[in-house]
Amino acid sequence: MSFPRRSRSTSAMPASKRRRPRQRPPAPRGVLVMLILILLTGCLQTPPHVVKIGLVAPFEGRYREIGYDVIPAARLAVREWAARPESRGLGIEIVAYDDGGDPLQAIEQARRLSVDPDVVIVLGHWRDETTQAALPVYEEAGLPLVTFSPAEFRHAPGLYNLSPSSAQLEAAAGAWATREGLTALTLIDAPEDVLASVEALRALHAQGRAETLIGGPVWGLGQFYALTEGEAEGVYFVSGAAEAEDSGWPPEQLEAFIAGYEEGSLGAPPGLLSITAYQATWVAIREAAAREGIPLSGTPVDSLAFDADGRRLDPPVYLYLWRAGQRSLIEQLR
Repeated sequence: MSFPRRSRSTSAMPASKRRRPRQRPPAPRGVLVMLILILLTGCLQTPPHVVKIGLVAPFEGRYREIGYDVIPAARLAVREWAARPESRGLGIEIVAYDDGGDPLQAIEQARRLSVDPDVVIVLGHWRDETTQAALPVYEEAGLPLVTFSPAEFRHAPGLYNLSPSSAQLEAAAGAWATREGLTALTLIDAPEDVLASVEALRALHAQGRAETLIGGPVWGLGQFYALTEGEAEGVYFVSGAAEAEDSGWPPEQLEAFIAGYEEGSLGAPPGLLSITAYQATWVAIREAAAREGIPLSGTPVDSLAFDADGRRLDPPVYLYLWRAGQRSLIEQLR
């Protein structure tokens, strides 16, 4: 006997007894809106406002060593700024121009910077002559200038001069010579032009002068020593700038600076103006940040202050001697 086979079809099952797939409850509307906003914020994050620091120095010609001392130090300071949390709201770039150590080129480059709306402050020009020539252009454009010059400038708003004055250099050199009981011929007022300074030194030697010779900052240039063909051996000079190893910085800070500098210079060591250029760039960064309403602390220039004429307060003065073609620190005079 055969029985009819039972159908496994559920089509005949009452609709009320069928198992329905479980459904998740809808997400609250507020949660969905929040998720969308988070995604949009991540995708459309506003980039930082970017400004430029102009840098003018001689990169070609007789004074090119100045430019090569300066630019790796400036770039190091900007890299350090980029690593700080404050940089998320302000990007800073360096834009560099060559003035060849020539006053006419200095004016031309100052004009180029003055018409760039992104340039907010300038570093330059590292020679008295070129700085004097370019300063009126910056004044007219309302661009602040960070410089390093012993020359006396009439008061100009936005001027930051890290160098001791000629009078401060001369006083420090004279006091040292007196203390040492030396008959000193102080040549702080010798021509700032390196060729004229070489001729002045040769003229003194030709006269058979026996005094201790103390020159100004231009006598510290490697080009000056080279052009004298050995006649600068044993000659002193005073400067507001120091070799990195003579800066008096703590060892850890000094090592970090040298490593960072050589990373940007492809291995070339810091020069006489490198520490000063690094500090000058941080002054420029500090001022650029202040213009954007970003207060800074914990920078390498927190202790630097300036008088009403823009001259650095209590700038250091270093006395060097040319010995075997190398600058040898004798003493930090102040």
